[in-house]
Amino acid sequence: MNPNLDKLARAIVTQEKEAHAEAWLAVEAALRKLHDAMVSLVGAAGFAALLRRAIHLAKREHDWLGNLVIASPFSVEQLHEQAAIVGEGRTLDGGAALLATLLGLLCTFIGEPLTLRQVNQVWTNILAVRASSGGTSSGTKESE
Repeated sequence: MNPNLDKLARAIVTQEKEAHAEAWLAVEAALRKLHDAMVSLVGAAGFAALLRRAIHLAKREHDWLGNLVIASPFSVEQLHEQAAIVGEGRTLDGGAALLATLLGLLCTFIGEPLTLRQVNQVWTNILAVRASSGGTSSGTKESE
């Protein structure tokens, strides 16, 4: 996994957690916003397929993700139920891992510049720099 995408995903989930009372709502909001930003580029079916693949890959480290079901149109079923079982911390960790994996797949599929441009349009206060660049990182923009 790309450490810069991990940092970016963690920053996104952390920001969403500030706006939502529960971890599962933060993860769901992050996935929904990414879906809305990407659907015009990859289509609803394409996004769902990439999300299913991301779940498959991320469940190696966060096995509870394997219980999630992606329905069409976009919905993540069983997220609330699984979050109640695993707790807030594991939900945030698994959600960030899932988001990082999904971002990695999107970078592969549509290209890193386009993926990060879309991320920057959704989360305007999070700096998404080139994920593969050696000395760069992703984080929150400082106030000017």
